[in-house]
Amino acid sequence: MKLTSEELALMLVHLKMMRKAVKKGLKKTYGLFGHREKMKLYDEILEYISTMDLEEDQELQLSDEHHDMLVSFMTWYVEELEKGIDNSDDEHRNALATLKAITEKMKLQKVV
Repeated sequence: MKLTSEELALMLVHLKMMRKAVKKGLKKTYGLFGHREKMKLYDEILEYISTMDLEEDQELQLSDEHHDMLVSFMTWYVEELEKGIDNSDDEHRNALATLKAITEKMKLQKVV
């Protein structure tokens, strides 16, 4: 899946920002030891995107397992953002729209 440099940068920022909350949520859902595998996937995705050149558009190539993890996170995260966004804040609404578009691209890629 091809993403623009802006989409990659935005996704990277949000992945980094949410790491601690994701870890806490995975522990709650999968237990003390069960969360480790999911967290490893999350960290591998984070590392993969961090190593990309964010100055250029990039092809995001993920295994099915990593793809599913990223789609799950993005879907949940966009829903959470929608609940708390201030409609008068254009910058946040634009970021949310971009994140939603990325999520939809990822969902469509899996179907194809």
